[in-house]
Formats: sequence, structure tokens, C-alpha cells
Amino acid sequence: MRYLHLMLLSMASRVATLCPKRLLRAKTGALRAAALHADDAAVIDDAASIYAIPERAVDEAAVQQLVERHVAQHATYLNKRPIAKHTAAAFQTASDFARSRNAPLIIDAGCGTGRSTLKLAARYPERTVIGVDRSEARLSRSNEVPANALLLRAELGDFWRLLNDSELTVEETYLLYPNPYPKTKMLKQRFQGHASLPSLLQACGRRLTIRASWRTYLEEFRLAASRAGELGIRPDLVSKGPYELPEPEGLTLFERKYAAAGVPVYELVLTCT
Repeated sequence: MRYLHLMLLSMASRVATLCPKRLLRAKTGALRAAALHADDAAVIDDAASIYAIPERAVDEAAVQQLVERHVAQHATYLNKRPIAKHTAAAFQTASDFARSRNAPLIIDAGCGTGRSTLKLAARYPERTVIGVDRSEARLSRSNEVPANALLLRAELGDFWRLLNDSELTVEETYLLYPNPYPKTKMLKQRFQGHASLPSLLQACGRRLTIRASWRTYLEEFRLAASRAGELGIRPDLVSKGPYELPEPEGLTLFERKYAAAGVPVYELVLTCT
């Protein structure tokens, strides 16, 4: 009996420890759901606090230093990075698809569930739209794909490298709501601070459109692209923005959630002169 009593006390202690975390998760989930369906202003404010990332001044020196290093070491970075087999296979599929259509090519980089790819394909029926994401689970949630679109699982850094080594011509690239990695120490994980930035800029085509709910992210990217251009990586790209989108059209689920929560979204466009 004494042993059973101790077991019950131990179980009660564990439940008491776990309950606050479970309650917090439940509260967070409830707020997110409420933000999508309720009109109550207080609920919307709470949801906005979940989705919004506090803006801060761009550490220009840190961004420029990383860009300079990555541009200088880009060839070494590529030589040391083997291309994943699944990405090589995916790119071959993409190449065959693009060549068979012989139409202006749009790349939807980090397309998630593919919602944005399908919407872009519907908007531009005369173009070929290829959505690329590293998560097979997310891609499997996509609905029926139209004839002018293709969804592929691949690593973006490798995919951009293969694009640059191919004869395919990209007209436009979309990079919609990439993971912001918002902590200061995470700059190297954001695209503008990552070693793959030169590959991205070289592969993006005549236009690169980036959207985020965190304006700081786009200010950093604008600065990184400008410095890369000064160092000879796509000096023909000119920045427009970032600016707030007054009425986002809901290309992604993120846009729909942000709109429901009252969180502004921003766009940065790099265009070829």
C-alpha cells in the first residue's frame, strides 16, 4: 500500500508539472483559431501578439560582413556541398517539365503546402510555375495540381545551384514568408545571411518577390542584395520596397492568418534593370 501511495503521489506531481504547458498550448491554439473566426477586438489583439515579431534596427555591419564572406567563399562553399540525390532527381523532373512547356518559368521557393504555387498558376496560365519545398509532408497536403504547375521536394540551396548550372531561364522567383529565425543570433540562418545567398540571387531571374510579416527581415535582405551587387553578384537587381501590402490577396495560409489577426505584411521586390 505504501508503494502504491508513493506511485500515486509521483503521478500527481507529473500531471501538475505538465498541466501549465498543456494549458498554454491550448490557450495559444484557441487564440489562433479565434483570430480566424471571431470579430472580438480583444481576441484579435491577442492573436496579433502571437504572430507579430517586434521590429528592430538592422545590424548593417553584421549583414555586410556575412555577405562579403559568402561572396568571397561561394565557390568553395559549392565545392564542399554535395547535392542531395532527391534534389538532383527533383531538378531533372523540373527541367523536363519546363522544357516540355517552353513557357516563361516562375519558381515558388519554399512553397509549403503548394497553395501559393496553385494560385500563381491560376493567375499566370500562360506560364510554368514550379513550387519547391523541402517538406514532403507539407507538399502532400496540396490539392490537384493544374497542367502548368509542378510541386517538388528539394533542398533550395541545391536547387538554385542546379538552376545556375542549367540552360533553363527563370523569369521570376517568389519567396513568400520564409522562416524569419527572429533571434539576433540567427542571422546566419536567414536567407540574407546564409551562404546560399549568391546562388539565390543568381538563380532568381528578372524579378524576385519576397513577402514577410517582419519588415526588419526585408530591410536586411535589401541591404544584403545591395552589398552583393556591389561585389558583382547580380548588380543589375534594383530594390523596390519594402512596403506594406494594403490588401494581401492570400497567396499563402500565412497571409490569411495575418489578415485575420490584423498583422501587416510587407513586400520587397528586386527587379532587373
